Amino acid sequence: VALVQLARTAAAARRHADAGLLSLAVYGSPTTGGVLASYASLVDLRAVIAGAVIGFAGPRVAEGTLGVPLPPGSHTAESVYEHGLADARLAADDVAAWVEAALGLADRPLPDRPLPGRDAGASQPGGGRGASDAWAEVLRARAVGRPSGIDRAASLCSSWVELRGTDPTVRAGLARVAGRRCVVVATDRYCAAGRPTPPAFRLAQRAVALAGRLGLPLVTLVDTPGADPSPAAEVDGVAAEIARTLAALASCPTPTVSVCVGEGGSGGALALSYTDRLLMCEHATFSVIAPEGAAAILERDATKAPEVAGRLRLTSADMRELGVVDEVIAEDQEALDRAVAEALERATRGERDRRWDAVTARWLRPG
Repeated sequence: VALVQLARTAAAARRHADAGLLSLAVYGSPTTGGVLASYASLVDLRAVIAGAVIGFAGPRVAEGTLGVPLPPGSHTAESVYEHGLADARLAADDVAAWVEAALGLADRPLPDRPLPGRDAGASQPGGGRGASDAWAEVLRARAVGRPSGIDRAASLCSSWVELRGTDPTVRAGLARVAGRRCVVVATDRYCAAGRPTPPAFRLAQRAVALAGRLGLPLVTLVDTPGADPSPAAEVDGVAAEIARTLAALASCPTPTVSVCVGEGGSGGALALSYTDRLLMCEHATFSVIAPEGAAAILERDATKAPEVAGRLRLTSADMRELGVVDEVIAEDQEALDRAVAEALERATRGERDRRWDAVTARWLRPG
């Protein structure tokens, strides 16, 4: 009779979610067994209290069942948090503040961080004779010290409650933008190589689903050279996760807005940009492939990227002329804040399809 309560509470949690309601859980010590294997794992946001014992079987049961000692750190709040199974790790006296912020009753700002400084003595690679104006824009979009997506989010959002994943090249949060509760997804090109892996796209899918179910607008802030092309990412299904992210955005029932704030690299960037309103910072770029990759294909010489860049139509002016973006905005944060607020007011579901269908039709039937 006790065991079947897992199914009953899981069903109740699903009915709660289907009603479009937010749910939270704070895992104290211990959180184990049927609680963790039912309703406690079906909530929208999860926090753990530092030092808590957390695990399905419980450490004594696990050791007794396996017949071997558990490794250090197993079945702990810290392990759960590090593996992306909880969104926050809290001190006991911070729980109430986290809950209030998650419920939208109080703001919990995303902290600013210092950006890496520009190296004034370093030369920009690949310039010189034959370099195009487009290549200059590529270098501006990639410049060290330029705010990435998460840096823009820290200024744009007055509140941020993290939806944690295992790849911090993509961050997500239940946030407040221009006074409105939103879900925000932001990339971070200063994290490792800045290339999202499959878990990063799975986090984005979780964020899109949460926005749709809670009836909240979605905002994405995009700055990435592209998705991770490594063998590890390939076998983890990076292509499929990009496809699923695009499909999630396509079916999101709430208004969606994206801003390309830096480098918009190929499908990795597009996967986060298939939105009702698409904005682009003046000195950002958006391209089907990096100039180096295009040069390797077209000229069999990646060093010819500066000459090939212009052929890719990747600047903000190109994107506006092609009709891919709705608006090009100034580089300053105030302009971005204002543009996002206006876009949230104007976004209408389905605009993405009409806009990009028109782009395709013009290209296939010029004139």
